[in-house]
Amino acid sequence: MLHAGLSPEAADDMYAYERERIPTHHIAGADEMAHWVLRLAEPAGRHATGQVVTVDGGLELI
Repeated sequence: MLHAGLSPEAADDMYAYERERIPTHHIAGADEMAHWVLRLAEPAGRHATGQVVTVDGGLELI
């Protein structure tokens, strides 16, 4: 995970705060995000054009 120059304790606090804000209480990892990128790159995804796919555990909905 990205720590952006924060101490490990400050980074843990930041991630805990963000996890509480997300309805699923889960911060997606790189492998989970890659799943969606690969899905759209599949031949079946060629019809999805000009879309915004939000993969944020429902955070945008609140």
